[in-house]
Amino acid sequence: MKLKYLREADGENLFDSRYAYKYLDYMLRNLGWGSTTSYSYMKKQLYRVWTGLVVAFTLYVPVLFVQSLMWTIDISHADTLFTSLEVFFNAPAYTIKSTIMLLNRWRVDKAKDLLDVMSRRCVTYEDRVEVHKLVTRCNYIICLYHVIYFIPTSLNLAYAISSGIPPLNLYNPFVDWRDGTRSLWIASILEYFLQVFAIYATLALDATPLIFGLTVRAYIKWLHVRVERLRTQTDMTEEENYEELVLCIKDHKLILE
Repeated sequence: MKLKYLREADGENLFDSRYAYKYLDYMLRNLGWGSTTSYSYMKKQLYRVWTGLVVAFTLYVPVLFVQSLMWTIDISHADTLFTSLEVFFNAPAYTIKSTIMLLNRWRVDKAKDLLDVMSRRCVTYEDRVEVHKLVTRCNYIICLYHVIYFIPTSLNLAYAISSGIPPLNLYNPFVDWRDGTRSLWIASILEYFLQVFAIYATLALDATPLIFGLTVRAYIKWLHVRVERLRTQTDMTEEENYEELVLCIKDHKLILE
């Protein structure tokens, strides 16, 4: 991800509100949930294949865990039992949440289009700086989520290898980690990448409503400020105040959508 979307306000070089979704868009596109509107025909077809693979993986995650419970996972130890219980609840939830996200992906694009309309009301420099701060705040949260979600997984990998057993001990018909140190490393790294992909998707699923809520909350706050400013600015005529009131009402309807 490009860190330029975390920079502070710099003169007139300010971000529009739709860039609050920039880092989230990177994630959704990598997961096969991105918009294909600007893609060529061939790129669209390739991207749909990738989306199909992601969907297949999403559906297979609960099946893989059930197979592992039957054949490889030993729940007689407390640490293995608690890890297994965590995955037992998270795997089906991940599949359900991914399905809901895929079916409602279009709402993210609609939200950004509505933000474009509302951003046009921010005409003063102070308002545009506030929009810029909102953008950097949302993208910073995505970066923070990456740290919070991925550090435990990486530490779990290091702990598992030092203990001589893969992180989750998932069913793997191709590599038997008991065959030696090399096999243990291969099995552990394969499990790690599987976890990373699942956690990456979970991160996107958890972050999407948060970013949406932050942007809507900010615009409700700014709309409140705009309403309070009506008929308080001496340089605006009655007609201009009336037009601004109409725009405030329209923006309120957009927020309710």
